[in-house]
Amino acid sequence: MGIRGLQNFLEKDCPGGFYEVKISELASAHEYRTGMQPVVVVDTMSCINMIYSSNNLDWVCGGQFKEYVEAWGQFIESFVKLGIRLIFVIDGSSQVAKRQEWVKRRYQTMTEKVYPTFDSLKKGALPRNMEERFCLPNLQTKHILKNVFNCEVITSEMEADEEIVILANELNAMGILAQDSDYVVYQTRVPYLSSQHLNLSKLTTMVYDRDKFATHIGIQVTQLPIFAVLAGNDIISRDDLHHFHRWVSNHSGKGRPYFGDVAFSIGQFILQENFPKQRDAILKIVPKMAQEIFNDKGKAEEIKGVILGYFLQSKESKPSNPW
Repeated sequence: MGIRGLQNFLEKDCPGGFYEVKISELASAHEYRTGMQPVVVVDTMSCINMIYSSNNLDWVCGGQFKEYVEAWGQFIESFVKLGIRLIFVIDGSSQVAKRQEWVKRRYQTMTEKVYPTFDSLKKGALPRNMEERFCLPNLQTKHILKNVFNCEVITSEMEADEEIVILANELNAMGILAQDSDYVVYQTRVPYLSSQHLNLSKLTTMVYDRDKFATHIGIQVTQLPIFAVLAGNDIISRDDLHHFHRWVSNHSGKGRPYFGDVAFSIGQFILQENFPKQRDAILKIVPKMAQEIFNDKGKAEEIKGVILGYFLQSKESKPSNPW
């Protein structure tokens, strides 16, 4: 989820935007700097596939529940022994603005993964390209974390990633463990740690650095929400920006232009058009963006919602104080 292409760009084409860190060093530095117990806020849904696949558990036959529980135990112990407090946030209902995209992706999962898997099993064979068709059943992860391991678990009442960032800010967390490029754009100083690249044996992971990305494309971190609107995300469809992307990147070939070219071009566009750097000033130009870029004044409310969400000020936002 998030901005399609951004994660791959950070990993491969953004100098200093993707680097390894040791969890223990990160925790020690945070405790020394703040005098507080280090906290990691976990985007639970992003960890489930990693926990399951990294332990080579079978999924075709319905799931290895016992081994899955044991894997979570090892995950939790790895952080607890370093004195790190884990807070797990689990998705509630999908955000209304993202529901269309959510439904589209569920249908895509059924068509590309679930149906072909059952078709293969009916023929008495394992599905081809099993890694690509990886799709888990309901594993009751919330129950495991809360009732088996007595962890702190929050079920989000709003957009989960936004609530995660709000909570991380409130607790001055040492990191957000997740796998969603939206975390690059959210206005927070809390590091975004990759759940996909978490290595529990070495206790290392990778950081996606929002500051390095913003600098690389020539804008301020506070302008990243504008970038997200112009690049397209789960709410602003890339299809609505197809012509803009071709124009801004001077792309004349077939298909979509390379994301890196689009990212640099959007950065230059933001710079040359002198887009504002502060939230309130950005909100004032939303009607102009809707008209001139999307040719649709009615898009203004949607754009405003995206901007406010990245600034943690959406209509659904509220203080996260579950205790």
